[in-house]
This record gives sequence, C-alpha cells and structure tokens, in this order.
Amino acid sequence: MSLCRVCQSFGTWLNDKDTILRARSFLTKLYKNQSQEPKIKFEHHKTILNLQYAAQKGCPLCQLITRCEPRIRETIEAAPLVFRFHALDGYSIHLENDGWTLDSNLEVYIQREPKARHLWPPENPEIWQCSQHLGSHPLSQSTVSIMNGSLDECLETHEKCNGSRMSGYSPTRLLDVGPRDGSVDPFLIELKDFPLYQLPEESEEIRFTRGSSPQQRGNELPVDLRYTTLSHCWGGTPHLQTTKESLELRKQSVSISSMNATFRNAVEVTRSLGIEYLWIDSLCIMQDSEIDWLQESAKMSLVYKNAFVNIAAISSASGDEPFLHDRPPTVRIPQFYPGEEENVPPAQPIWIRLAQFNRHILPGKYELATRARCFQEEVLSPRALMSGHSQVFFECRRHRRCEDNPGLYTSKINPEIRVGDTFSYLTQKELLGENECHQAMDMWHKMVNSYSGVELSFAKDKLPAISGLASQLGPLMEGTYLAGIWSYDLPYGLCWEVHYDQYGKEHCSRDRCKAVPYRAPTWSWASQNGVVHYLKILTSQIVWEISILNYGIDCISGDAYGQVKAGYIELQGRISEVHCGQDDFHRDGKLHLRQKDGSIISVFTDEGDLDVKDGLFWCLLLGASQRREPKKCILRLMIIKQIEGSENFERVGLIREHQVQKARSKALWDGVERRSITLV
Repeated sequence: MSLCRVCQSFGTWLNDKDTILRARSFLTKLYKNQSQEPKIKFEHHKTILNLQYAAQKGCPLCQLITRCEPRIRETIEAAPLVFRFHALDGYSIHLENDGWTLDSNLEVYIQREPKARHLWPPENPEIWQCSQHLGSHPLSQSTVSIMNGSLDECLETHEKCNGSRMSGYSPTRLLDVGPRDGSVDPFLIELKDFPLYQLPEESEEIRFTRGSSPQQRGNELPVDLRYTTLSHCWGGTPHLQTTKESLELRKQSVSISSMNATFRNAVEVTRSLGIEYLWIDSLCIMQDSEIDWLQESAKMSLVYKNAFVNIAAISSASGDEPFLHDRPPTVRIPQFYPGEEENVPPAQPIWIRLAQFNRHILPGKYELATRARCFQEEVLSPRALMSGHSQVFFECRRHRRCEDNPGLYTSKINPEIRVGDTFSYLTQKELLGENECHQAMDMWHKMVNSYSGVELSFAKDKLPAISGLASQLGPLMEGTYLAGIWSYDLPYGLCWEVHYDQYGKEHCSRDRCKAVPYRAPTWSWASQNGVVHYLKILTSQIVWEISILNYGIDCISGDAYGQVKAGYIELQGRISEVHCGQDDFHRDGKLHLRQKDGSIISVFTDEGDLDVKDGLFWCLLLGASQRREPKKCILRLMIIKQIEGSENFERVGLIREHQVQKARSKALWDGVERRSITLV
C-alpha cells in the first residue's frame, strides 16, 4: 500500500535540510541544558476526518496513527493535526490537535545497529536514531533469538546472576509444557514420582527424551533441571487450579484450551525458549489443601531463586488478558530530496513506528508491580523476561536489555532490582558478619518501604507474601524474626511510621487503619494496611533510652516467617503520661497531646479512627540525638496506649523528630523512673 500525498510530503519534510539543521541545533542545546521547545512542525491532515479517510483508502502511516491513538477515532473536531519534533528518550514526532497533545508519539528511526544515545557528540548529534526492527509478535523468530541470546550470555558470563542457584534443587511439582509444536498437551509432574539422576558433566542440555504422551515419557528426571516461573496478576477472574481431587487428572493432561490467556502465553514462551518445565502457583500448589499450601508457599523463595528465568506478565491485569500482543506495523517512508536529487531514494530509508518510550525504564505503575507476591518474586528471580505492549525486555542482576536495542545494555534503576542485587550477594554467604548484618537491615528497610505499598488479594497474606525473602535471610543472622522485624535490628526496627505527604495524607489509596482481622502486633509495620517508611537515621548518633528484655511470636503454623496470631516485646524505658481532649484529635489523623509541663506534641496516628474517650496516652522515650546547636536535641518518641482491662500497651504512633531545648528535655524526663512494659 502506498502513502497518501500528505504522508509523502511528510517524508520529504523529515529529510529537509532546514528540518535537520534546526533539529540538530535543538539537540545540541539540549545537551548543554540550554534548550527550549523547538519550533519544528509539519502540518499533517487538515482534519481528523481526512486522516480517517486516508486510512480507509490504505495509507499505512494514517492507519498506524488511527490504530495507535484510540482518542483520535473518537474525536470529531475539525482542527488540523500537527506533528512536532520532540526529544524524549530518543527523538520522536509528537502529534497534536490544535494545541491539544495526544497520546501518540511516532518514533522515526534508521534501521541499523543502535548506539547509546548519551554518547552522541553535542556538535553533531544524530537526528533520527538508529534502531532495530521489532518482530511482529513477541514470539517471532527475531524476538526469540534476542531472548535466547540474552539468556545464554547471562548464563555463561554473569557470575553474579548464577551464584545463588542451588545445585540439585527442584520444585515439588512442575508443569511439563510439551513439545514446541504443541502436539502433546501439558501435564503436571510430581518429582516424587521420578528417580533423580545427575547429568554427565559434559552434557550442556538438561533434557531427557520425550515421548508422545505422559505414559511414554522416560521415567527419570535430571537433578539440575531447568524450569521457568510465572509472575502474574490473578485479578478477579477464575484461574485453572489443582486440587486434591484433580491432582491425578492434571498428571494426565492440562489442556491448553482449559487455560486462561496468561497461562497459555506462559506455556508458549517456555516452549519457544526450548525449556520443558514451568512453575505456576495455582497449578503446582493444591489450592484446597491448607497443609500443602503452607508447605509449598514456604518453599516459594527457593522456587523463584532457582528458576532459569521468570516470565513477568507485566501487560496483563488479570488471567483473561494475554501478555503477548501483536505489535503495530512499522511503516517505511520513501524519502524524496528536492533539487538535483529529487525522487532519488537514499541508501538508508526512514522507518516510523509507535514510540518506544519505555525503552530503558519500565513503567513504575504497571499492574504487576502493585501485587505483593510479585514484589518478592522480582527480588528473588536472577533473570526475568517481561513482555510489554510494544516490546520484550530482559533483566538480570547485571543489566537490562530491550528488544529494539539488543546491543545496548542499560543499568537497572528499579529499586526492587537494586535490592535484589544486595539480597543475592548476602544470601550467597554462609553467615553474615557485623557489617553485612547492618547492610542486610538497611536493605530490609528499603524492601519494607516498597513492599508496604503493594496490594494484597487477602489481607492475611501480608507476612506470608514476603516470607520467602525473610526465610532466606534469617538463617544467616543471629536473632529472631518478629513479624516483619528482626531482633538484631531492635530498637531501630520499631522506628517506622505511616507515610504522609506535606498535607498530612498518606501516599496510599487504601484507608489508613490496622488490618482486620489481626495479622501482626501493633509495633510491627505489618499491622498496617497503608504505606509505611523506615526513616533514614544514623543510629550511631542516637543514644537509645530503652532496653529490650524479652520478645516472642506465636505463629499459626510451624513457619516462623508466615502468619502470626500474637506477639509481644517486653522492654524497659521511661514513659510519661500525656493527655488530649476530644477537640485535640483532627480528621487528618493528627493527635495533639499535652505534656506535664503544658507543652504540646503532635503525632500522626497509625489508625484513622482512634478512640480518645478517656484522653489518656503515654509517651515512650525511644532515644535522643544531638543537634548542631549545642542547646538543642532531638527526641524519638513512641505514643502508646494501655489496653483496657490489661497491663499491656499497644502502639498509637511515632514522633520521629521532636526538637526541644536540652533544658526542657531534662526537666521533662530526668524525673521519670524507668519501668518495664509489654507492647503487643
């Protein structure tokens, strides 16, 4: 199909000397931080109706625009469409409609080996970027070749990515995906049904001979078999599950037609990579067996840690949504030079496609990133393949590679992946030294900051969904795991707070309140539904005023890192009565408390709806640190409340920095005797 006249003129404009000079001038200034919005534009069709008409007549570029911008199809305004030059993660043409910026961005590129964009010289920058064609589908031959090449390189040369794998580990159950041609349906295997054997050292492929059905398969499995895992959003749709009743049927066959779109895509990716086995939670754990669920969920850290690669379905919000999508077509623009070279096509044709703005950083708000268990899976997995709407990404402990620029590696910037680097390094050790324990605690605080903001399908899973990380870390350190807090980290581990912005509202869509039903003691961040943050405090500059006497956790099962039904910390410190009236509690959750000298301290409470009927609270002095001003100090205070009918206390909130004159602090606290209390 040929371009319409307007799009042919557009091709001429793209290669016009004036366009190139002005664009190059803009990019040079951009490099020197002297840029303004460039006044480089091309008026496309006069109206959207004209655009739609040209698309119907077969113009491929007009079809691309209307396909990639749904809002265009819904708009009937008669304002002209204008393309403007932009430089956003590569240089693109941005479509506007009478000043109204639409979502469509067209990427203009020359098809050859890409270069790192930050290396272009400021005096002569490239205008149209160099890039590779994207396959028409995520499982096209070119895309699969890039995925396999990335995996092979990582496996052969990245010691950091392979050091954490346990030789000989295999999950309890795996889905055998069947041959690449799909002639045999997948089926479930249980490792206990097969004698294991070790492959010869010279064998590179971890395989055994396939039969045409489960009954004809070999009866041995290799010890170090390769398998993929799947990270996905359950959403509100039903998933194919394995139950006690269906287990034996699943061993015979799990038909592709019975799977939802996400599961089918995961099978297709696994087959295309030449890997035989896939682990999916709902199929490899019996969903109606509490015993099996507790046993297998406790092993999930090992499952993801030892997987060959994790398949992350980042572009599907539920099981009914596939994560493998056909890509919008790429349009070739014949170039026509004015003057002597008119109508002579250049050696390097220009191509246009939907802009790949998420080339180097994945969208931080993709649905998968908001799910609690997926956070753990991302940290644990040594390698990941992520199929977005426009292209495939590969990520490992060393770097990230994208499909349209497979030769260019980019440093990772996902906080979870940075944490994953540290986690992988620490968990490869037999025992952590003092400095490494401090590093582990700093890493844990960062993980809590990120993890507390993700969503849970079931509130009770707050601790189980991160238990895989805790169970890997626990045996390497002295001390006890206390419902999300480490005894090694006390008392600093108690210094978390609900996260608020400058207006006193937390950065969280869910209501701020304690979890109901109970899932953690009030002194644990896991008791909160909202976002919590650990504060950056130089503990070496704090003089702690409390002593930890004892602690304990009552777990629901034998898993010390899973669900809990009770917990306590017994400590000794100084506590002082503080009071408030009904008018001292505001709707934003800020509580104003009057101390014995009449001064007021304010705290954002952990709970939104707080019972203040008797007005009596207690202030626990956690610690103090010095300010540069010699007459001032900073107090770290926990507001607590005695439980009615009990001698125990529960946490109400935290005052991270209460700056006071040393003289006032001395007057307030020197006369307060130390006493032992129990927090629950």
